[in-house]
Amino acid sequence: MQEMVFVGNSLKDEPYTTADAIAQYAEVQRGTVDRLIRTHTEALQKLGKLGFEIRPLPKSKTGQSIKIYHLNEQQATLLITFLKNTSVVVAFKTELVRQFYAMRKELTKRRTYRAELKPTSRTLADTIKECTPSEHLHSWTYSNYFSLAHKAALGISTSKLKKQREIPNGANIPDYLNADEIERVRKAETAIMALLDVGMDYKQIKDTLLCKARRAA
Repeated sequence: MQEMVFVGNSLKDEPYTTADAIAQYAEVQRGTVDRLIRTHTEALQKLGKLGFEIRPLPKSKTGQSIKIYHLNEQQATLLITFLKNTSVVVAFKTELVRQFYAMRKELTKRRTYRAELKPTSRTLADTIKECTPSEHLHSWTYSNYFSLAHKAALGISTSKLKKQREIPNGANIPDYLNADEIERVRKAETAIMALLDVGMDYKQIKDTLLCKARRAA
């Protein structure tokens, strides 16, 4: 089966499935799923906020839109109990449970790496302060180095990354990275600290890291 469990870009988001996914993969009418959600709204809301998104209605010539409900794992589990246990529905239930578990596991990895990255980030800031002559130390000096770490690790500038992943101003970029990306950024920051410690300036460090990243690509 295809993807039926989703999560937002932020580490604070929780996995969810949609009414569309339930209807498609359980092979029931979309209207039936929506009707069940409306009938049992009170019970579903006891298990968390009942989210939704508004999408344009396919092939609509008048600009009509449609509400797509989002259900967390507990809400989806409850809703599924109201469906008849056909062989298709049973297979869907099994796959949905598997995908929720896999998504929770991935989020746990991302959050763990994010937690490990926090002290590294502070150490990098301290290293920048210690190794940069005071006359060359400005507020943007820190952002330059942190941006360089992301460029070397992910091949994209922080400004483009924010735009690409719709990261709000003031949000922590690592909250929007997966576990592998966080680990690569951590390694890049560690490399920057080592190069600062041996006396390299920003340009030398930039040339060294980006050259290494190009060779590894």
